[in-house]
Amino acid sequence: MLQRFYRIILTLFCIPLIIGIITNVFTKRYWPLTLILLVLLGCWLFWRPKVARYCQTLSNKQIKWLVAVALSLILLIQLFSLKELPVSVYHDPYRVLYQAQRLSQGSHNWGETTYFWHYPTNVPVTWILAGWLYITAKIGLSTVWAMNLINLLLLDCFILVSVKLIYRYSISRLGLLEYLFFLIVSSFSYTYYLKVFYTDMPLLLALIVDFYILLSWSNSSTKKRILAVIVLLAVNIFAQLAKSNFAIIALAVVLVVALFAKKQRASIHRLYQPLLAIVLGCLLALPTGKIMQNQVGFHHNEQYQVALTHWIHMGYNPQTHGIYSGDDVHNFMKHKDPQDQKLYLKQQLKNRLQHLGPLGIVKQWFAKTSSLLNINSWICAYNGGFIKIPRGYSAVQAFLHYWGVLMNQLGYIILFSAALIVTLKNLFKKTSPNLVNWLSLITAGGFLLFYILIWEVNNRYGQVLIPLLLVYLCTAKQTPQLAIKWRKSSVLTVVSCLAVIFGICLVDDLHAKPQKMSVATQTSQLSHQFKFKTPEFRQISLIEQQITLNHAVNNFTLLIPKRANYTTTLQNTKTKKYYPVPMTYPLASNQSVIPAGTYKLQLKTIDPQNKIRVVLTSGLGLKIAQQDVLLDNKPLHHTSLVYKASYDR
Repeated sequence: MLQRFYRIILTLFCIPLIIGIITNVFTKRYWPLTLILLVLLGCWLFWRPKVARYCQTLSNKQIKWLVAVALSLILLIQLFSLKELPVSVYHDPYRVLYQAQRLSQGSHNWGETTYFWHYPTNVPVTWILAGWLYITAKIGLSTVWAMNLINLLLLDCFILVSVKLIYRYSISRLGLLEYLFFLIVSSFSYTYYLKVFYTDMPLLLALIVDFYILLSWSNSSTKKRILAVIVLLAVNIFAQLAKSNFAIIALAVVLVVALFAKKQRASIHRLYQPLLAIVLGCLLALPTGKIMQNQVGFHHNEQYQVALTHWIHMGYNPQTHGIYSGDDVHNFMKHKDPQDQKLYLKQQLKNRLQHLGPLGIVKQWFAKTSSLLNINSWICAYNGGFIKIPRGYSAVQAFLHYWGVLMNQLGYIILFSAALIVTLKNLFKKTSPNLVNWLSLITAGGFLLFYILIWEVNNRYGQVLIPLLLVYLCTAKQTPQLAIKWRKSSVLTVVSCLAVIFGICLVDDLHAKPQKMSVATQTSQLSHQFKFKTPEFRQISLIEQQITLNHAVNNFTLLIPKRANYTTTLQNTKTKKYYPVPMTYPLASNQSVIPAGTYKLQLKTIDPQNKIRVVLTSGLGLKIAQQDVLLDNKPLHHTSLVYKASYDR
């Protein structure tokens, strides 16, 4: 029975793996890159056997040296990126960061906006971050570098544990070198996870730590086991607090134990302590969360709380393929009373499912899987762009952006392909799966089912498969044979196919929208969507902020409120030339070419006797822009307008 169930799970698991490969090869938004991606993929398949043979000649000492050099190189690039290429964080991570700063300073006011009443699940991660900011402030670390440090620690701990896991438990040395190459050349190590603190990396880190401890348990001493149990409890408590669906791993543990209880009790007996610690950690997060909410003075407000049905309803929106929908949120927000909201969602979800029908629902599942596993845009998640690009960076900006996209796609295609080949091998061979392999497979399936069948999807969520597939491959005891042998006929076929794709790319590129490259950005804000009050001033004649543009831009926008009572211009500090920024709510915008240089963004009051309303963001202890905003030449500390300057590429 266990073997039959294993085959069923493997068969079903092939479906998202195939979709993941296809969706990362063919992407409409980046059609011109598809050709390059296929060429790179072909080159990798051709050279892989040769590199694999070379890897077998390397000694353990040489492998360790390669790992050390690779990790050192990654760290150097990370430090450079943090110092020279900071990004403007916005949406949920910024609201969490802002409130965490307030908590670390002793303020328990949760009513400045309604955000946390809408999304109370983000209260625990705010509390965790507040504790970190409090500790780092005590040792004299600025908020900027406190955030850089926590992101660096989380990401590099994940990298270190995953590399060590592959080094110790993979039967292929080539797999380790491929993974290191991916970490060096892709944007995984240098973008979202490095610069934006949110719930994603704690989830990935907790998963890789859980499985590493499970794999190393049998060879650990008593002292190491005691320490490992403590680590498991702490990691799983914090991961569950940060991401509520982390409980999927606890459910997976219970299911696997139930499956192994009859015929493979010895496997359970060997690992019952760490498995119990994982489940117990998830359970202890519940009382810990209650204690934490009481400590920080947070109280739920039913008037604003979003029903779970809202996310299910959003997940079955065929227009967005299950991705977060602003229209769905807007329509939901129109209903103020909680009972009205529940009735509205119940009726709308019923209507949406009836409209889709059985075939449409299955089609939606496939569309959601594609959206979940396509990783083209996750590197830009929750950031509006660079605060200021360095001089000369624009010469390589577009190349580095597209290179990062390509390498991410290539890495995912390789990972999914390797997992698919191993899955097919296990499917057609009578293998006896071990408990950890089972657990990685069931956990991965659990997360996929949660997002595909129930929740809304986002390509950030699909990243959860990275640690799970790494464990799955390391414990499968199969080496994926990914290679191609070139013959004259196959070369001719490949060249013909590439020529056709190249033609499609050229035609499609003529109609493609240009990619905007960020030059100077400040998009952090608390948002009026959550009842943040627009700052108002009286008897102010001029508001200005200095912005340096290290590349010419043809798209400058400024967020403005209703009844602004001012005109907006950009003045070059050197030439004194003015560039008007016409205002049409909610944006003031200039689409003409503005040369590189230093500018003063000036908001001149039309009627000084009336109040002036300005969209301003306070970073509290965090410097969020190049320069602080000035009110009649008086600086507002760490406060900025909300603007973005970019050029088309």
